[in-house]
Amino acid sequence: KDEKVYAMGGHINTLTIMNDVFDAITKTDFLLRGRVDDMINIAGRRHSLASLNHILNSIPGVIDGAFYMPDENDNSSTTTRLSACVVAPELNATQLLSMLRDFIAPVFLPRPLLFIDKLPRNETGKLSRASLHDLFHSPHLGKSNE
Repeated sequence: KDEKVYAMGGHINTLTIMNDVFDAITKTDFLLRGRVDDMINIAGRRHSLASLNHILNSIPGVIDGAFYMPDENDNSSTTTRLSACVVAPELNATQLLSMLRDFIAPVFLPRPLLFIDKLPRNETGKLSRASLHDLFHSPHLGKSNE
């Protein structure tokens, strides 16, 4: 837990900390789990936000969506919860959560799940952490499953 991974050899001339999360399979093989900054830990279970976003956006009926994990020092609520916003006009929260349960552990189900008309992407299509923060801290623009 919270172990650092170092690499050296080939084109890496000096011992270097890797910003990735690996699982050792054998002495020479590993499984790349994701970037350190991308990993979230809830109730002792880890998952990649990029992977959760991929799963969410793979659900039939989802046009666009993103998970958001507030900072622990965000004092706007007593409990830090994984949230998500989604553009899915043909789905409701019950349907979407049911489909997500097929792919992710219950601790990673979003609460709240906010249905909106459009994600706040910038002109290059990027979705900033700040825009997600603002979205979840403004009066809800859509229906939610708090």
